[in-house]
Amino acid sequence: MLARSFANQGLGVELVTYAPSDPRLLVPGLDARVGIVNFGPGHRLTHIFQLGSYLEQRGPRVLLTAGPRANRLAACCRHRARRGTRIFLGVHNVLTPGLSELGTIRRWLRIRNIRRSYLQADGVVCVSAGVAQDLVRYAPIPAERLSVIHNPVLDEERPAAPGRGCPHPWLAPDQPPVILGAGRLTPQKDFPTLLRAFALLAPDTGHRLLIIGEGEERDALQRLTHELGLRERVAFPGFVDDPLSYMRGACLFVLSSAWEGFGNVLVEAMAVGTPVVSTDCPSGPSEILLDGALGPLVPPGDPKALADAMRAALARPTDADQLRRRARDFGAEVVARRYLDVLFPPAKPA
Repeated sequence: MLARSFANQGLGVELVTYAPSDPRLLVPGLDARVGIVNFGPGHRLTHIFQLGSYLEQRGPRVLLTAGPRANRLAACCRHRARRGTRIFLGVHNVLTPGLSELGTIRRWLRIRNIRRSYLQADGVVCVSAGVAQDLVRYAPIPAERLSVIHNPVLDEERPAAPGRGCPHPWLAPDQPPVILGAGRLTPQKDFPTLLRAFALLAPDTGHRLLIIGEGEERDALQRLTHELGLRERVAFPGFVDDPLSYMRGACLFVLSSAWEGFGNVLVEAMAVGTPVVSTDCPSGPSEILLDGALGPLVPPGDPKALADAMRAALARPTDADQLRRRARDFGAEVVARRYLDVLFPPAKPA
């Protein structure tokens, strides 16, 4: 989305990757105007050499990276960039949860590398204020080089299509209402808290729960579902290629994450007018939901608080038009303009 929006502004755009196969197969709908430079899989030192050569030969006005590996590669190649090339590093998640899992020496080394990488950049773009606040705990980036730009979630050129019929039998019109969760089945998303919250809610309602996504915790989540006596009321459809159709059919969307970088799925649910409930996790949901004005926020890891919030949202759902208006703030063209203001600031008067 962002690459196409840049191209719409008349910019030449190249996507530099180290993907194992053709990036156009991995990124459906990638605009034909976007050039592809794929280094392919390989060792970090090989990618440093390849990216350095690219910067020397192509001399882009701006290199915008995304993710820890790409950020480290760019920092290592900084000295090979042509004069005039500006390097901006993108930070899409909080660092603290990952760092807290490391031993003392590995943590110290990781923080040292973070400081070196991010302090060398011309600018750093974080996807939420919470991510920025977390980052500066480890790398004291000057305020003038640190920006917060939320993720582009909605594609104005490809608005949400009408539902493709019923994507799951439970979403048929004659079925009980469905609550939806979505995301990778990993500890970060904390679906056990959602399941326990639903178990507290279920005796009072006829609702069902769908959790779409795939991941290493599937078996554990299914066991917990059985232990909670929810086998007939919870289903895990796995990965789906049209999550918006599930969101459109649900009566409530719930994000139960322990942490986030931003929380794209909240915006997607809001875009189709579905009420939302979220944990007030670091970081992103409170910014999306305007500190709870557009949906309840509860502490992470608290099933009772989450169940209470779900019950309240079902009883008094937020106005769908209000949710859709807020979702439009995260349109690709809107976000692209914010990026361009940071990447290509107007020249200062002499």
